[in-house]
Amino acid sequence: MRYYIITFDRKPDAKYGAFHDAFVGHARLIRWFHYIKSSYIVGTTMSANELSEHFYVTAKAHDLPTTHLVVAVKMGDRQGRLTKDAWQWLKKNTTG
Repeated sequence: MRYYIITFDRKPDAKYGAFHDAFVGHARLIRWFHYIKSSYIVGTTMSANELSEHFYVTAKAHDLPTTHLVVAVKMGDRQGRLTKDAWQWLKKNTTG
């Protein structure tokens, strides 16, 4: 499994619940982190290209902006200001 961060533009005042459910509901999206409003960290068997396409298709289907960036991340090398729950998720999912 590989981890990626997907960061994206948000549409002001848009509802993202249905998009979120469809995006994280993909069978190959094994783990996900969404503690920051305009990004996800996902653990998946997809390639960056496949994940990007999944984001694009899902956003377009929900009439949301499709601008995004997918980058592979090294889960063990991290720092920031997050909630306790977010740090617990990161610690649990650290693979090195």
